[in-house]
Amino acid sequence: DDVIVTRAGDDTVNAGAGNDIVCGGPGDDYLRGQAGDDILVGEKGRDKIFGHDGNDTIYGGSGKDQMAGDDGDDTIYGDEGNDWIWGGNGKDLVFGGYGNDHIYGESGRDTVHGGEGADRISGGSFADYLLGEDGDDRLNGNTGNDTVYGGPGNNTIYGGPENDDLNGHHDVDYIYGGGGHDAITGWDGAHQLRGGPGDDAISGGYGDDYLYGDDGADDLNGDQGEDVLFGGSGGDTLDGGGLAGDYDYGGPDIDWCNPADGYRESCESP
Repeated sequence: DDVIVTRAGDDTVNAGAGNDIVCGGPGDDYLRGQAGDDILVGEKGRDKIFGHDGNDTIYGGSGKDQMAGDDGDDTIYGDEGNDWIWGGNGKDLVFGGYGNDHIYGESGRDTVHGGEGADRISGGSFADYLLGEDGDDRLNGNTGNDTVYGGPGNNTIYGGPENDDLNGHHDVDYIYGGGGHDAITGWDGAHQLRGGPGDDAISGGYGDDYLYGDDGADDLNGDQGEDVLFGGSGGDTLDGGGLAGDYDYGGPDIDWCNPADGYRESCESP
C-alpha cells in the first residue's frame, strides 16, 4: 500500500498492486491504479487517470481531464474543467462538477450527477440514475430501466429501449421515451414530451406543453397550462387539464378525451 506524491511536471505513475494513494501535482499527468482500492488525484493539468481493478476513488482536479474507473465500483469526481469520464464495469458513482463534461456510465447500475455546465451523459447498460443538474444538458439512458432528471436548464432527454422514468424541470425540455412503457413528466416550464413505442404515461405539469403519445395505448395529461396533446396510433387517453386553450388530437384509433377541455378534434375515430 503505497503513497506517491509527484512534483510539478508531466508525470507517469503506475501504482501496482495494493491500496495506493497517488497525487499527481501540477502538470499533465498519467496515473494508473492497477489492482487494489486506490485513491488517484490529478490536481492541476490535463490528466489521464485510470483506476483499473478495485473500487477506486478518482479526483480529476482543475483542467480538461480524462478519467476511467475500469473494473470495480468506482467513485469519480471531475471537479473543474471540461472532462471526459468513463465509469467502466461496476456500480459507479460519478460527479461531473464544473464544466461541460462528457460522462459515460458504461456497464453496471451507475449514478451520475452532471453538475454545473452543459453536460453530455450516457447511462450505458443496466438501470442507471442520471441527473443533469445545472446547465443545458443532453442525457441518454440507453439500455436498462433508467431514471433521469434533467435539472435546471434546457435539456434533451432520451430514455432508450426499455421502461424509463424521465423528468424535466423548470425550463424548456425535450424528452423522448423511446421503446418501452415509459413515465414522462415535464414538471414546470414549456416542454415537448414524446412517448415513442410502448404504452406510455405522459404528464405535462405546469406550463404550455406539447405531448405526443406516438405508438401504443398512451395516457396523456396536460395538467396546468394551455397544452396540445397528440395521441398517435393506439387507444389513448387524453386529458388536457380542462383549460380553454387545450387542444386534444386522438389519432387514428379509438381514444378518450376529457370533455372539459376547451377544444378537441378527432378524439374518437370510427
